[in-house]
Amino acid sequence: MLAQLPNPDLKTVFPQGLQAGTSTEITIGGSELEETTALHFSHPGLTAEAIQHSATDYSPARPNPLRYRITATPETPAGIYEVCAQTRLGLTAPRAFVVSHLPEKNHGTNHSPETAETLPLDSIVNGHADNTAIDHYKITLAQGQTVHLRCQAQVIDSRLDPTLVLLSPDGHELARDNDHSTHNRDASITFKAPTAGTYLIKIHDVTFSGGVEHPYRLIAATTAVPDIDTSFLRTKDHPTDTTVTLSKSPSYHSFSAKKDHPLWIELLSARLHQPSDSLLIVEQVTTDQNGNSQYKEITSNDDFILPNGGRHCPLRTSDSAIKFNPPADGQYRLTLLNQFSKPASAKLRIRPPASGYKLIATPWHLHQKDKSLPRQTTIIRQGGTARIRIFVIRDSGF
Repeated sequence: MLAQLPNPDLKTVFPQGLQAGTSTEITIGGSELEETTALHFSHPGLTAEAIQHSATDYSPARPNPLRYRITATPETPAGIYEVCAQTRLGLTAPRAFVVSHLPEKNHGTNHSPETAETLPLDSIVNGHADNTAIDHYKITLAQGQTVHLRCQAQVIDSRLDPTLVLLSPDGHELARDNDHSTHNRDASITFKAPTAGTYLIKIHDVTFSGGVEHPYRLIAATTAVPDIDTSFLRTKDHPTDTTVTLSKSPSYHSFSAKKDHPLWIELLSARLHQPSDSLLIVEQVTTDQNGNSQYKEITSNDDFILPNGGRHCPLRTSDSAIKFNPPADGQYRLTLLNQFSKPASAKLRIRPPASGYKLIATPWHLHQKDKSLPRQTTIIRQGGTARIRIFVIRDSGF
């Protein structure tokens, strides 16, 4: 028999974002949150203030543990941050919270074309899908005007797998998307209006599931919407890092190397949430008797296999990396490719192998019969103990 206090769990935050320089009221949901005393964000530009319950004849005004007013300073960069709830039982695991540079609003009842909400250009609406229902929005476009629509769901920890549909003013389907790219489940449409008019947008889960755990953020922008910046996952730059663009067309980068001086060559892209599957080729450059450059392939890599952390810490990646041993002193050339159709940014890192490693600490939970992943944090109470699972991940060819 196992007896212990429950762990608090922050499951929902709505709305799940706001524009920098503004405030919004949010509602949190989950389990064991009735005694929440504060919210903590991963960026100092975000602050939370509890909204008060009104005083009654029987009780004074007091903070509402589930309602808060969130403020983002104008200087807060756009991106995804983390928010945790502090309770009498300890801190919860984090949830995503987004800061944008566009005006935002929350959706209302819009389950039919007749109740479709107006979506202004260059704005964001926060909503959530409902069971067996479709959310409707209408947007007005001039002839020849381009709009970029994106439905963010997976990147904000939502259970929603969105389907995004665009219809013409006379009701004909013009575009549909379920997965924006192979690196997540979110949806995106870029559309140029052939005629002026009011166009209809529909959003629903691919299986028509819904509920408070199925939030989304629908963006309508006149300029391309960049991939969202996951600030809390940002990789620390190394002095030798070079920013490159991966595409279907090869790009080339030259470097010199010496025999018996190995190099660690690495591309970071998919691990930075970019839509990429990189291919890295190393070629030796020589010159023939006529002075023409000759290229000989020495080695290549498609998907670098990171040390396996098992089901508790999966480390699969489509990034490329090579521990390169130059066969001779001289010049070498790197060929970089993205095997996906869309361009993606990446960091190219060339340096001597380093005897480094990373430590990953995760809560140690009892075995679960189902395949769901527990979200509880490790909470050590006074006089108690806790088990923590530690993974040691070798770094840079070590």
